[in-house]
Amino acid sequence: MDANNVTTTTLIPPAPIHPMHGALKAILILTLFVATFLACMVCLHVYYHFL
Repeated sequence: MDANNVTTTTLIPPAPIHPMHGALKAILILTLFVATFLACMVCLHVYYHFL
């Protein structure tokens, strides 16, 4: 067997970064919640302003 044809299987694939994905997901959910809340407050303010 040739030394050039030997393949090694010692390479470990990198693990996926789940905590970062979870943190980004949490930040996105909180941002959308705050944006929705502020939009509701603006709509209510405009609605009561024109009554």
